[in-house]
Amino acid sequence: MENGLYSTEVFRPPWDDVNNSPWFPVVTARPVLPMEQCSFKVVRPHACQAIRLSWQHGSPVIGIAHGITLRHGHLVGTALQIEACEEIQKEELHVLVVGISPVEIRQQAATSMRVDSGPAFMVNLASVEWYTDTLPTMPETCEKLRHRVLQLMGNIGLALENAPTQHGPFSWWVARSLPLPPVTRAFFLRVTDVEMRLTLCAAVLAPFHTSIPRARL
Repeated sequence: MENGLYSTEVFRPPWDDVNNSPWFPVVTARPVLPMEQCSFKVVRPHACQAIRLSWQHGSPVIGIAHGITLRHGHLVGTALQIEACEEIQKEELHVLVVGISPVEIRQQAATSMRVDSGPAFMVNLASVEWYTDTLPTMPETCEKLRHRVLQLMGNIGLALENAPTQHGPFSWWVARSLPLPPVTRAFFLRVTDVEMRLTLCAAVLAPFHTSIPRARL
């Protein structure tokens, strides 16, 4: 995803006049993969304010699952687009998000901001670097992997409708559907190579296929 799709200067801390990386509000959340939709409840005041800020400006919020690290020790997060935000009661929000892209957390800070004309409050922010997929040097290899993965998914009853045709989005579309706990799927956030991501998806799906009982003749 290109940085220019979102207005990011609104969140830049006043003291940061040299960093070119965009800043966004941050919440702690379970790992979410690109193209994955999930909902969760937000109850901590600072997290509620981060969600409200992102919702007001139509910008992503960065979801960080602590313990998932990248090279050089930087945290990995996911840029999350808020699709719905419902205030259940004071300081309790129900939020529906969809993952956009993995990001590397370059810096974190807290600063004072306002939602609309309300009182100032402290909000956690993160300076991020967008992931860029490493595209395959041999697209035909990825195309074979794509057919293999679709076959494995179909054999265990996973939905195949609306599968992306491009290998990068397709690999995320598959990864989000893998029959694994979210914490285990989070490993894929570190994998920037599209061919490797598809290879791992096939490796995860293969044992589920072989474990399906065969009908007796």
